[in-house]
Amino acid sequence: DHQSTICSTWGNFHFKTFDGQFFQVPDTCNYVLTVMCDITVSDFNIQMQRETVNGSITFSTVTIKLEGTIIKITNGDITMDDQIRFEKINCICIIELAEKYQGQTCGLCGNYNGNKNDDIPESGKPDHISVCQQHLSSPGFADCYRVMDMISFEKACVDDLCQCYGNHDCLCNTLTEISRQCTHAGGIPGTWRTEQLCPKTCPLNLQYMECGSPCKNTCSDPDANLMCKEHCLDGCFCPEGTVEDDIGLSGCVPVNECPCLHDGAVYRSGESYKQACKKCVCAAGHWTCTYLECPGICSVVGGSHITTYDGKTFTFSGNCDYILTKHSNDSDIAVVGNLAKCDPARTDTCLNSVTLVISGTTVSTEFLFLIFLLSMIRMIHLLSA
Repeated sequence: DHQSTICSTWGNFHFKTFDGQFFQVPDTCNYVLTVMCDITVSDFNIQMQRETVNGSITFSTVTIKLEGTIIKITNGDITMDDQIRFEKINCICIIELAEKYQGQTCGLCGNYNGNKNDDIPESGKPDHISVCQQHLSSPGFADCYRVMDMISFEKACVDDLCQCYGNHDCLCNTLTEISRQCTHAGGIPGTWRTEQLCPKTCPLNLQYMECGSPCKNTCSDPDANLMCKEHCLDGCFCPEGTVEDDIGLSGCVPVNECPCLHDGAVYRSGESYKQACKKCVCAAGHWTCTYLECPGICSVVGGSHITTYDGKTFTFSGNCDYILTKHSNDSDIAVVGNLAKCDPARTDTCLNSVTLVISGTTVSTEFLFLIFLLSMIRMIHLLSA
């Protein structure tokens, strides 16, 4: 009968110590089953971690440290001489320990002293604690210790490693929340993510930051963050020295490379467009326009409907010769129009003739439409010369 030299674990997180104490530890931490206590170098160190596969609880890893050698078991059986014998059969883990180790062991298998009442299950979580401490001691969380009590968050991290069955999303959610709480408390978390730990990707050339301004600088508003009073947020942001292109949607660009928008078309910085009387050049996301010399147009339509050079329209029914335009008071260039009734029997007014006076030379015509138009065009060219 060697029942008193056996510790086992099986099924739904059940354990039996060397001394016969039964208990459950329902999580998936990496537990120390048995190791020699109060000694610098133990003859053995046996650890175990469970996982759930398709809803069934099974062993993930069994690790044996023996005289400097580390053996990990995931499948099959192994036996180490007559002092330690380990058998892994389906979902049962059995450890048989030689009697010479009685009263010298620690771990979930108990102290092996013959008294089951003092077998108090140990937490067995040193590995997870050290992992969480390693994560939270990274430079990215350094400023958080200044503004928060990190002990509770460290415990949450340990619980995630134990209870999320190997799902790293749980751990990432907790680390992310610690980072966010840090900003709410007035801290400035740095970069703690890596390609292996909770990586984040951003579109185009934006970068993921733990603490970026919610008032993003853009091509439309490159100084938005100067008036921002909100605390920083985690998310995708443009690197220092660039702004987000909210016009051409090309990612992050220096301000002097911001494009411009005109009539639904995107123009790169330095490109231009022309319209009547002006030319506009795109510069750093804004249009800089130069107004050009532009010919003025005055028209007389129907003999009484007049539109000035500045676009004012009015109706004038005259019965005389009128100066339609002249260059200045002393100018020898003038255009005179004769406005009078179209016919004695009619009440409406017609432009009967147009006279162009140039340096004392008079050119007059009664071809109301075509000749008048040609004369006006000629006059415009002369006046703008």
